[in-house]
Amino acid sequence: EVYASTNESTQMANQTLNIAKNGNLAMENSRGAMQGIETSVEYIREVVNDLNSKTAHIDSFLKIIKDISSQTGLLSLNASIEAARAGDAGRGFAVVASEIKKLAQMSKESAEQISGIIAEINTGVENTVTALNQSTAKVKEGTEIARDTAEVFESIINAASTTMKVTDEISEAISHQT
Repeated sequence: EVYASTNESTQMANQTLNIAKNGNLAMENSRGAMQGIETSVEYIREVVNDLNSKTAHIDSFLKIIKDISSQTGLLSLNASIEAARAGDAGRGFAVVASEIKKLAQMSKESAEQISGIIAEINTGVENTVTALNQSTAKVKEGTEIARDTAEVFESIINAASTTMKVTDEISEAISHQT
């Protein structure tokens, strides 16, 4: 009876060991997936930072466009004044100056609209970076938990292995006794 109980105990310890090994393998797969997510999040962060840098370049070009628009507006004003001073001979030139003024105004308005859109994009980028930082923290936390769980599974595996060895020794001793 003792031998049979010991044999049954060995089988249970063996099952426990197999279950713990499978759990450990699943935990290692989970940890690998978490590290893959962390790598992806870091890549996304780099892409978003690059996007942020490019919007800053666009913004600097828009400032140049706004300056050109302002200068063009002033030039059209000066051209209108000169056309008025020229009298009838300057009427055609006054029409051209008026059209240049309209173009300058349209350029200025478009540049301001683009600046507004870039400001919205920058806000979106900032929110994305914040979300990525939070995601990175959660992924690191998950990786840490997975590592701790893997250590627990290793302890279970070691304990089950020790139990199997002891049970085998008991079975062998009982066999000799018998």
